[in-house]
Amino acid sequence: MLHELFIILSGHPSPLFAPHLPATFPLVSPSERELLNSLSTIGNSHIALRQQCAQIVSSHPSTIAKALASAIDAHHLQKFRNQVVKVEASVLKRESGVVGGYDIVALSSVKKEFDGWDRILQYLEGLTNLMLSGLSIVNGVAAKDGEWIKGAQLINQLRKDIHTGYPALEQVSLHLLEVAETAWLRQLSTWVLYGRLPGLGGEDFFVAEKEGDGERVGDSDVMLKDFKAEKKLLPEFVTDETASSILFIGRSLSHVRIRGGTWSYAPIAKSTSATAATLSGSSPELGLLSAHLAFLRTLRSPLVPQKFSSAIASIRLSLSRHTLHTLLPPQKIVDVLYVFREFFLLGRGEFAITVVAQADESVRNRFRGKNTALMSNSILKEGEVAAVLTRTYGILSSFQNEEIHDERLDLARDYVYLSLQKPKSDVPFPSAKKPSKDATSFNDFLLGAPVCLNYQIAWPMELFLTQSDVDKYDRIFGYLIASRKCLIRLQELWYKRRKKTALSGLTNDRTASNQRREALNRRVQKERFIWATAGLVVFFLETLGAYWQGEVIEPSFNRLVGILWGSRGQRKKNSRKRKRSDSMATTRDGFSDDSGLSSSEGEIDAEGDIDMASIAASDATATAKPARIKESPETQQDPESLSKAHRLFLNFLLQALFLSDPTFSNTYRQLLEISQNLSAWIARLEHLHNLADLGVDKPKDTGASEVSDQMAELEEGCRQARKLLGKLVERLHEVDENRGKGARPLVGLVIHGEEDDGSGGGGKVDRLLMRLNWDSMGGGGGRLKGDSGEA
Repeated sequence: MLHELFIILSGHPSPLFAPHLPATFPLVSPSERELLNSLSTIGNSHIALRQQCAQIVSSHPSTIAKALASAIDAHHLQKFRNQVVKVEASVLKRESGVVGGYDIVALSSVKKEFDGWDRILQYLEGLTNLMLSGLSIVNGVAAKDGEWIKGAQLINQLRKDIHTGYPALEQVSLHLLEVAETAWLRQLSTWVLYGRLPGLGGEDFFVAEKEGDGERVGDSDVMLKDFKAEKKLLPEFVTDETASSILFIGRSLSHVRIRGGTWSYAPIAKSTSATAATLSGSSPELGLLSAHLAFLRTLRSPLVPQKFSSAIASIRLSLSRHTLHTLLPPQKIVDVLYVFREFFLLGRGEFAITVVAQADESVRNRFRGKNTALMSNSILKEGEVAAVLTRTYGILSSFQNEEIHDERLDLARDYVYLSLQKPKSDVPFPSAKKPSKDATSFNDFLLGAPVCLNYQIAWPMELFLTQSDVDKYDRIFGYLIASRKCLIRLQELWYKRRKKTALSGLTNDRTASNQRREALNRRVQKERFIWATAGLVVFFLETLGAYWQGEVIEPSFNRLVGILWGSRGQRKKNSRKRKRSDSMATTRDGFSDDSGLSSSEGEIDAEGDIDMASIAASDATATAKPARIKESPETQQDPESLSKAHRLFLNFLLQALFLSDPTFSNTYRQLLEISQNLSAWIARLEHLHNLADLGVDKPKDTGASEVSDQMAELEEGCRQARKLLGKLVERLHEVDENRGKGARPLVGLVIHGEEDDGSGGGGKVDRLLMRLNWDSMGGGGGRLKGDSGEA
């Protein structure tokens, strides 16, 4: 009996205990039967654990699960087997604690030697069952028939199990947690030290290659892969910011190893040979290996989130200071950001005017001389779209002074291009969210078809800029250029009206002249409502555009540039060193800098406004190129932190420009469409009047009917425009009111510990409403305040 009992406790099957003592077994009292069945249960658990551990080690796809199974078998089950040998030796030696008088071995004494092991083995068996969940083992090979357990889930479970309240289970959980975290750190070290994905158990690691063939580097066969992070594969103690840093470190090392360390402003296609030549160089991560490994060696299990984040941050800063800061200094980043500011955010006014003019010219050339019945079949070609921006660059180049070379225009010519928008199957980066279904697009206003302004991201700007950032810039560009185009078209109407001679076609006959003058006065009276509505739309677009540029984009951009340059004192020093650019400087008198990217330099008054006197020099030269500086190690910042600040800046713009507000953006698009129609209808009406003034022969009834129909169409369009303007102002009031009711502010972002005041934008919305002064202008009623005066 005892022999069979020790056999099953040692992990070998016994025919006597299968799985318990048979009910027909003679000469066993009920209490002894219960003790024997209890010990056989422990033995069967031992057997099952050994089999499960062997299956996990040989076939489980997770290296963390394999490490845990090996630790269970080699450590904990081995301790149990040692205990079995110890008890068996006590029986053979006839020790008094186990063997009583007449060499009788009390089963209760044997059971006492295994107290607590039933709970430990039960816990370990539950853990192995968890590891085998979602897998089916067929001929020693694991086949997935469900959602198999991941290493991160095992780590999370073990971190919970250390708080069960049983000291024995706590010790077991702590040891297994150390094994699991050590295995996870080995995977992590391969990524953060070498920039390579772990060779074993890669599908269990939270970083993976993106689908696709990747990008070919130069003329070589090396493919540059991009990477993504799977949040569900992250342990709970890893924060999102730390995970982003880990992804950035490994991706940077991988790109530096493949791309090489040469910076060039030339496009990728022009520098392929230089890039390929660096592929055979030594790996840059080896020089920092010992220093980075020392940071990881300071970590102890159980991992503390704060210490782990600090170690990753130290590695990130070390990599940035010794490698990335040389590849991508702040000066290069600022130069590229100024290109985005001047061309995507329309900071360069002549660019917006020129590109609109060239786009209109391209549309006129497409339909010039074509049959109107075939216009709907005319397809906009890629070459025509690209030619618009090419001609724009040529005109802008002609504005340059021979003594001053515009480097930003050259940079934009090399990297910024206009193309037809193509449908995207998925988002380019995991951090980029797909636009919501109710997101309003404005990219079809420029050429009548969806186009996008792109930026070619070249190495090493990939470390700072992502395609999702460029997509956001393109969305803002379409929004701003649509507003500017509609404003230009409406303003041209007044220019043509002033250019027209008021009394053209009058004769020397006083009576005929008086009759002609009276007819013109009656025409002006009839059209007063139309021109007043057009003036109201112009005023709204001008005020909104000035608010966006003066109190949203410009202050927040200056704040972003200040963050890129480092500390507060250094930014103040740089602002004094900036030189005014005669061709690009803009005057911003009357605008205060009250940005949602809260000022680290200005002072906040009692009303929550920011006094920007301390950085007035910086604001006065908004587009001037910053002077080059030498940064100390304390002021150096890594590209990842700068990239985060840049993404916050973009998200801020999307909200402060009301582009992320579906109610405002949808209504605003309708207003722009009506504005375009109004400009076309008014131009048509003026053409009919010119024909009548010139005395062109036309049936009288036909001409009067055309004018009457055009007037009716214009009046209906004006009523719609006024209604839409009222809705937009009401929405702005709602945004302003929600700001003070504890609702979520329009922009709630924090950059480097500086949080906005919840005001809702670079300039507060109430300031925009005061400028509009809608009620005093008569916008709430049917007529303008100035309807009785001159239009």
